[in-house]
Amino acid sequence: MCNYIDFVERLTKEINDPITLTRLWKLKEELYKLPQEVFCENPSIAVCVIKVLIMEGKLEEAEKYLEFTCKEPLMYDWARLVLPTMNRNQFRRVVEKRMQDAHHRIPKLILTAGRPSVLNGFRDFTEYGKYIKRLKEPIVRACQTLYGDAATGVYEIALAEHLYWKNECFEALVMVVGTIPFMENLKDVRCLFAALTLEIFILVANGQTASVEPLIKNLRRRVEQYGSEELEHNLTALEIWAAMYDGKTELINQWMHKKAPDEHSGLNMLDTFCYMIKLRCYLIQEKHMALLSMAERIKPLLEKGRRWMDLCEVMMIQAMSFHAQGRKKQACDLLDKVLHYSKQYGYDRLIGDEGERMYRLLYDYRRERGSDLYVTKVMCIARKMGLLYPNYLKASYVSISNLTKMELDVLKLMAEEKSNSEISEYLDVSPNTVKFHVKNIYRKLAVSSRGQAVKKAREVGIL
Repeated sequence: MCNYIDFVERLTKEINDPITLTRLWKLKEELYKLPQEVFCENPSIAVCVIKVLIMEGKLEEAEKYLEFTCKEPLMYDWARLVLPTMNRNQFRRVVEKRMQDAHHRIPKLILTAGRPSVLNGFRDFTEYGKYIKRLKEPIVRACQTLYGDAATGVYEIALAEHLYWKNECFEALVMVVGTIPFMENLKDVRCLFAALTLEIFILVANGQTASVEPLIKNLRRRVEQYGSEELEHNLTALEIWAAMYDGKTELINQWMHKKAPDEHSGLNMLDTFCYMIKLRCYLIQEKHMALLSMAERIKPLLEKGRRWMDLCEVMMIQAMSFHAQGRKKQACDLLDKVLHYSKQYGYDRLIGDEGERMYRLLYDYRRERGSDLYVTKVMCIARKMGLLYPNYLKASYVSISNLTKMELDVLKLMAEEKSNSEISEYLDVSPNTVKFHVKNIYRKLAVSSRGQAVKKAREVGIL
C-alpha cells in the first residue's frame, strides 16, 4: 500500500514538470499496477496511462481510461484528441468546441513523438494534407487552440511537409527554412526537429548529401541543449537513414548491432521512425524473413492507430522485399495497396525516394498491372533518386558462394596490397585475366576501387 502511495506522490510531482513520454514508458509496469481509485482521485495519472497504452498500441484499453477524466473537461478533450482511434470528423468537433472556449485553453498536443514530423508525428494528420492550403485560416485558428504561440510555425511546417511528399520540393524548402528561426526563438525543439528533418530530406532529394552531416550535428546540439530525450533515438535513426544514401554499410551494421530497437521485446510506437529504418536495414542485409516478420507485427498497430502513411511505408518495404526474392505477384499485390494510399493522400516522394529498388519494382508492376499517369510520376522520381544514389538499399551481404574461387584468391591478394602484376605472377595467369577478375569483384561487391572492395569484404565476413 505504502509503495504505490509513494509512487503516486512522486509521479504527481513529476507530471507538473511536465513528465516525458520516455520516462512514462519506463514507469509503465508500475502504472499498470495502480488500483482504480487512484485514477478516480488523480485524472492526470489516468492520462499518463492513456499515453503509455497508446505507445504500446493498446488503443481499446486506452479508451477505457477516458471515463476517469470526465470530471476534468479540458483533460477529457485532450485525451480524446490524442487517441488515434478518433476519426477526422470527431477530431474536428472537439477542436471546434475548444476554439469557442477561449478562457479554457487545452494543453498543447504531443507533436513529433514517434516520428520527426508535424504532419505524421504522434498522430497521422496526412489525411488532412489536401485541405491545408485551401483552409489556411481555420486551420491556423485550430493550431492556435492546440499549440498556442507555435501555431503559425506548426501550420507552415505541416504545409511544407505536405508539399515535399507531393514532390513540390522548392516550395517546401522555402517555407520550412523561413520557419526555422521562428521555432528557434520559441525554443520549441520538437517543431525545430521536424523542420530541420524536412530540410535534410529535401537536400538528399536534390543530391546534396554533403550538407546533411553539418545539419544533423546542429540538430544534435539543439537536442542536447534543450534536453529532449524523446528525440535522441529518432536523431540517431535519421543519421542511419542518411548513411544509407551514402552506402555507409559499416555505420548501418553498427547501429543494427548496438542501438536499433528490438521488436521482439515489445513494440513501442515512440520507435515508429526507428522501425522504418530497421526494416530498410533488413532489406540491405537481405534478411527477408526478419523483415517480413517485423512488418506483420507492426501493421495491425498502424491500422488501429489510423497511421496511413506508416502503413503505406511498411507495405512498400515489404513489396521491395518480395520483389528481391522473385515473388512478383505478392510484390505487385502490396504495391496496389501502397499506390491506393499514395494517390489518396499524396505520398509521391515516400515511394520515389526509394530509388533504384523501387524503380525496378514499378517497372515490373507496370508490365504486370498496367500503368497510369500516377505510376509514371512516381517512377520518374524513383529513377532520378536511383541515378543520384546508386548504392542506396543495395544489398550489403555478399556470400562467398557469389565469388568464384579465382575471384576469392584475387581478393585475398588484393587485401595483401599486391598489385595486378604481382597477383598475375603469383597466380600464374595473364594481367588481363587479373583485370577481368578484379572487374567482376567490383561488380559483385558493388564497389569501385580496391580499397572499397577489401573494406566491403571485411565488413560482410568474406575476409
